[in-house]
Amino acid sequence: MVAGAGRTLASATARSEDRTRGRKGVVVGAALRRPCCRVVDVPAIPGPSARDFGDFLGSERGAAFLSGAWGWFALLVVFVVFNTVLGEELLFRGLLLPRMRAVFGKGDWVANGVLFTLYHLHVPWVMPATLVEGILLEAYPTRRFQSAWMGIIVHSVQSVFVIAVVLTLVLK
Repeated sequence: MVAGAGRTLASATARSEDRTRGRKGVVVGAALRRPCCRVVDVPAIPGPSARDFGDFLGSERGAAFLSGAWGWFALLVVFVVFNTVLGEELLFRGLLLPRMRAVFGKGDWVANGVLFTLYHLHVPWVMPATLVEGILLEAYPTRRFQSAWMGIIVHSVQSVFVIAVVLTLVLK
């Protein structure tokens, strides 16, 4: 459902209402959960709190752990760069997507997004959002502009946001 379709603007942007229903908006190009950027309502499967990095960063324990921890910050930056750019995007959009056209034809970008979602089977609570993000925000722009940089940029915006949040905690 497109945000706002069949609802008033006030109800389309009411975040607390969406949370009580257990739904999240998919964000266009950023990890920021702003109502103005919502494209699609995707059902959210709650993940275990022990694996929720956002909960950890927002806790006293997370702030104390990361305060002045430059080594952990460097490790996070290396992990993010290798996972996002070198791992996921160059594998799925740079290597697989161009080769998938021979098998899937013009629907190669949809098949690539589905494969990307299946790759995230280890975190099933993010799979609905990953399906929409992988198809519409990463695979389609990469196919449309014939450049893996499109997927890298979109996927990296989330990583830059996480790095900025962690940096603020390290500097405290």
